[in-house]
Amino acid sequence: MSEKSICLKQWEIPGLLDGSKTLIVRPVTPQPPEGYICAGRLLDTTGHHDRKNIGKIAFTDLDYKDAHYYKLPFEVGDVLMGRESYYHIDSCEYCMCDDEPDDQSGCFLYEATHDSDAIKWRSPVTMPPEAVRIKLAVSGVRVLRVQELTKEECMAIGIKNPANDGYNWGRFASQWDVDYLKCPKYEMNPWAIVAEIERMI
Repeated sequence: MSEKSICLKQWEIPGLLDGSKTLIVRPVTPQPPEGYICAGRLLDTTGHHDRKNIGKIAFTDLDYKDAHYYKLPFEVGDVLMGRESYYHIDSCEYCMCDDEPDDQSGCFLYEATHDSDAIKWRSPVTMPPEAVRIKLAVSGVRVLRVQELTKEECMAIGIKNPANDGYNWGRFASQWDVDYLKCPKYEMNPWAIVAEIERMI
């Protein structure tokens, strides 16, 4: 088991906090060449001369003559430390939080649950370990085309239609295109990494 950081999208956080979000999806970066297929994980060196690719996911051309190898950002057993936009207040004496009034170590506020235009929120990238309030255990990892996600899986990712609380394909596609500007559009069916997660804290 190893701890790894993951920057969370603002829309992902509510579902993680209430337990309804059980999948995290991220694009394969960089995307494999056009026409390549996922050949699975390289488990041994039989027929291969390069040991450094053991355990990586292989993408090959249709004739299996050329391959590109990818180390996944998370694996089964990893603990993901969720980073999000935050703000640190020096002393809890001066903020409305649940800590004891005499706690002088301060506290952290989070943009996802403290809607305020008056606060200059700090980037998730700069979040210190002690500010992390979401830890996720990874129980499964898959690689697939983003359009292969089922209706149930997309709901588990956290994309819902506010009108009826059901899945909305158009909204998921739009959110993908907004989140990953440097990745191929949803309509191009890019490769994605899907992690099954369970919130620890």
